[in-house]
Amino acid sequence: MAEHNLFLGGGRPSNGDFAMYPAKAITASEALDMATHKGAQFSWLNRVVDPTEDVALKEYLRANPTADDAAEVWNLGVLPAGSIVIGHQYRVVNPVTGVTFTTRLKNINSGATTNISAAVDGGALGTAYVNSGAGLVGQLAYNHYLQLVLVAVPVGGIADLRIEVGSLLVTPFRGQW
Repeated sequence: MAEHNLFLGGGRPSNGDFAMYPAKAITASEALDMATHKGAQFSWLNRVVDPTEDVALKEYLRANPTADDAAEVWNLGVLPAGSIVIGHQYRVVNPVTGVTFTTRLKNINSGATTNISAAVDGGALGTAYVNSGAGLVGQLAYNHYLQLVLVAVPVGGIADLRIEVGSLLVTPFRGQW
């Protein structure tokens, strides 16, 4: 099982051709900041996974043909240390029969993971919001990845799958007016 850094932002990748993916790995204590246009205290870290429309993701999957196999892990976002997590949501917008996925958080310091939603049927339209709790609540001492784990993938791959995964955060001491 490999992890694929498909989140936006962070340091510039060291790829010679300046390809967008993989993103530069984040360390557990690396200082992160919201994008300047997201300086408000509440923010919604949302990631749309759509290999049919996202040119960079399509190219990454072409260059890494096993990246969408079962048991692969996609790092979709980075929750900065110091943030307080309110909750998480996923939404299957364009289902693909045979796809099952799990969303989770990964503590970059310890490597520990906490499932947000497990064994979601990617073959059915749907959405779910999960309040923080059971390890998903509190102020984050370290940076965390918001991850999508491909549990099952049909023979044809993820093809036309489109899902959204997001987290609602409060980042204290930011967004001064």
